Amino acid sequence: MAVPGRRVEPDRSGRRRDRQPRVRLRADAITDAESGGGVTNDSRFPWLATNLVDADTGEAFAGTESARVVDRGGVRVGLIGLVDDGATFGKTNIDFEGEGLRVEDYTETGPAEAKRLREEEDVDVVVALAHTGVPDAEALAEADTDDAIDVVVAGDDEIVYPPEATSGTVVTEGRPARTTSANSASPSTPTPAPSPASTATCSR
Repeated sequence: MAVPGRRVEPDRSGRRRDRQPRVRLRADAITDAESGGGVTNDSRFPWLATNLVDADTGEAFAGTESARVVDRGGVRVGLIGLVDDGATFGKTNIDFEGEGLRVEDYTETGPAEAKRLREEEDVDVVVALAHTGVPDAEALAEADTDDAIDVVVAGDDEIVYPPEATSGTVVTEGRPARTTSANSASPSTPTPAPSPASTATCSR
């Protein structure tokens, strides 16, 4: 898994340099940066865009998936990728509406997809990769009244926040590709209050 955020950046020569091969990714979330870079066709992992959908069908658009289920040590983990309205306004000049895409309310679509994963895909844990910033990630956790989301890994703020529990959901901040973030959650017990040692660690 990866935190949501920039993964492809220009090097000093101006050529785009893909940081992804350094990490074996299970999935990543579409953000304003990836939308502008057109990287989905070159990736060897799925891009998740749970609430950025085809405006006509309401389904995942070309090159993306609504969710992905991975097996980690016998635990079925459901992954979803969310963006806020900032992916459309203020960060990119891409006309998503003109491209036939629609940004749905992540506080509604995220919990609904997490609930579907639990009921239809029999997942043990749901992790939301959210390009929303931590304050909005906390709003997502509060909106998840069915407690379907276990962990929200937030990007976009570019500020380090310690992991905290909000309405029973662990909210942790993921930093850009220069770091990795590891999160753990037990499917058999309620989500505990997080600690830096047990819930999220970052290393260069």
